[in-house]
Amino acid sequence: MLYRGILDVIERNQYDVFHTRAYVPGWRKFFYLPLAKMRAEVL
Repeated sequence: MLYRGILDVIERNQYDVFHTRAYVPGWRKFFYLPLAKMRAEVL
């Protein structure tokens, strides 16, 4: 999910990976935690 978030940022930056750093902010990582836990329990 984190890598998907990074890909979303890269797409938003129009694939300019050489001038703009693509990263997932800390608050969004925290937001992904419950969803990741639910997915891990289902699998």
